[in-house]
Amino acid sequence: EEALALMARSAKGGLRDALGLLDQVSVLGRAEGTAIGRGDVLQFIGALEEDVLLGLADAVAERAAGNLLDRLQALSGQGVEAPRLLKNLLQHFRHLMIVKACGAQASAEALDLPEAYVGALAAQAERFE
Repeated sequence: EEALALMARSAKGGLRDALGLLDQVSVLGRAEGTAIGRGDVLQFIGALEEDVLLGLADAVAERAAGNLLDRLQALSGQGVEAPRLLKNLLQHFRHLMIVKACGAQASAEALDLPEAYVGALAAQAERFE
């Protein structure tokens, strides 16, 4: 269910986009012979796990340069390319700004994100001015 919800959000309301993504991801599942999970879809669409983004933003909030560099090096070692990382971080900090400005309840609907992630964003937003 999480993988399907993620594909629907990624399609941004476009039925053809959603069907195309579902078709591509289903081929991936058949090739590996396993069920497709949320992590597979995230990797397929070029997105990072929320906990990775939360960890990077925590390091920024703590001004922990060493921690941040260690996390970035680990991501680089996993093959995450800089443009992909920057795109995801920019989106994460945008979400943080919206949650900070509007509150978690208003932003859960506006951002169309999982409730758990929005809750984590709300907690993290308190750490930033």
